[in-house]
Amino acid sequence: MRSTRRTCSWVLSLALLACGDPIIDGAQLDAPGITVRGRFAEPADSNAKLHIGLLWIDPTQRAPGNVVAPKAQMAETLTRGEFRVEVYGSPPQDMIASFESDAWNGNPLTLAWAELVLFEDGNGDSSFEVGSLAQGSPIKAPDAYRGMSENDLLIYIADPLPPDAAIVQGLSQDITSKRGYHLARANCTPAPPRFAEATKASELVVIPATSRFPDLRACLHSHQ
Repeated sequence: MRSTRRTCSWVLSLALLACGDPIIDGAQLDAPGITVRGRFAEPADSNAKLHIGLLWIDPTQRAPGNVVAPKAQMAETLTRGEFRVEVYGSPPQDMIASFESDAWNGNPLTLAWAELVLFEDGNGDSSFEVGSLAQGSPIKAPDAYRGMSENDLLIYIADPLPPDAAIVQGLSQDITSKRGYHLARANCTPAPPRFAEATKASELVVIPATSRFPDLRACLHSHQ
């Protein structure tokens, strides 16, 4: 069930990588809702079993606050220098939240967002598990986080706002006015920081293996 929260001002804390193909509503299972392409800032370890995973973050920060996307929702291709990820279907219902404001003339903004993370697959199941959002989404052994983007994340708009609606804090109108998946890029300066539609491929930063969520963005963090 979707969560509904009335708010006049709220700070989005989110993340992802790369540039995307045309947006559709994501409900189809036979075609990707979005295709994410990008490159690694440095060559990934060819000896490690690396995969890209999708971690949905609850916008309302309720417990447990996060859901790892099942393998069936994604298809990935990784090389030493580049990656490609296709995302199918809609986000988990528990990760979709609706927000309302008098400034939006009765129109709700319903959305979800997810972090794309690089992880090392320690047990060979091509997936990973995490602790709660309150704990900082630590990855569970034998897997390990190996990186993410410094700027981008995935946003899903279920109920968009009219193009003439008041500006949403933290999100540009090119995102809030279009239903479907978006690759969003954090613009931290000038203030206030906000996410806008990503138009160019970004770099996925590779880090040493860690259980701690690698929240690498300079602003608009999904983990406080």
